[in-house]
Amino acid sequence: MQLGQWVVVRHTNDRLRNPDRLNLDNRELHDIPIIDGEPQIRLLNFQHNLITSMAGIGMFRNLLFLDMYDNQVTEIAHLDRLPSLRVLM
Repeated sequence: MQLGQWVVVRHTNDRLRNPDRLNLDNRELHDIPIIDGEPQIRLLNFQHNLITSMAGIGMFRNLLFLDMYDNQVTEIAHLDRLPSLRVLM
């Protein structure tokens, strides 16, 4: 973990309600955070943030859908670490 990097932990009820999806839109994120205890995430929304790099996206090995709309990404990279990815926005 890098100094200043966010770690996201969901409440158990939220995780049980939507075990395969996580919505992190409009959070003013500058980097992809570490998401603790969420290996089953298949749909991930990072819309409307300030993310500049896709470094760290490889931790989501089961990801099918990734929404990076309205960020500051300068290079699409690290997708080779997402073997299940089918949709990238």
